[in-house]
Amino acid sequence: MNVMTASNRLIDSLIVSVRGQLTAELFQKIEALALKLAEYAVPAGALLGFIIGVVGAIKLDSFFIFASGIVWVALVAVCYYIGHGFTERCRHAIANSKSELSATEFLKVFALLTGVGAALAIGTALYLAIQTSSLEPLKWAVPVAVILLLYTTLLLNPSLISTEICETATGGQDALAISLVLYKAGVRQAGIIFGAGTTVGAVLLAYSLYNLFGQYGAYQLVGGLQSVTGVLVLLGTLLFPFFIYLFFVFAYLFVDLCRAILTLNQRPPSTDGNSTSPQSTSLPHL
Repeated sequence: MNVMTASNRLIDSLIVSVRGQLTAELFQKIEALALKLAEYAVPAGALLGFIIGVVGAIKLDSFFIFASGIVWVALVAVCYYIGHGFTERCRHAIANSKSELSATEFLKVFALLTGVGAALAIGTALYLAIQTSSLEPLKWAVPVAVILLLYTTLLLNPSLISTEICETATGGQDALAISLVLYKAGVRQAGIIFGAGTTVGAVLLAYSLYNLFGQYGAYQLVGGLQSVTGVLVLLGTLLFPFFIYLFFVFAYLFVDLCRAILTLNQRPPSTDGNSTSPQSTSLPHL
């Protein structure tokens, strides 16, 4: 008995088991929950930022900081309008950008790699957290692991990223699909990143406001740094769908050009012996 054949069967059964847990329905539920969280996190972040501006203006006797709090509320409203609209555009762009692969092996291999990467990220972070008696490693490992697991879910459910398995797909079509599949998976996560990121930003702003009321200068310094981090996270994730959509459509323009070239090369040759180039026309004799 070939030991490696048994190993392959074990990995295949593991992938099937994981696919049964990380379903398309689960991804859609997480996406809907993230978008619902954004509906509460964004106004909360806008309000917290304004309160931070008021507190900072009183502590430092600065009208500029107070005015910055008002500008912050308007800025959040504009960025939410942009980001919320483009989360829907990202879903439509992926749904309308179909691609074909000749086999599932590529998707299975990358799903395996992202799943193993998520497990390694959590395992390494737990080891470092225990060794250093600090939760700091987990703060970075958990988001990375979650994103990798989202990639795993999308790769195991290729219908979510409009990727079909077609045994007649050519090598060129495979190349185009492979070059896009991971990027399409990233674009498909725009709604989840939009909701989760804005929630994290609002939490950071709440923590910074708490520290601003501390009695010592160190607490106020931490509060100021946390507020800057919260602002960057909130604005960055609000605008994330817009920027990733722009990158995707321009990248897909290049893919469409390549696809057109492949289509031209696949045209059957003319059977009537005539040239396919336009016939030259002679000028009438005067």
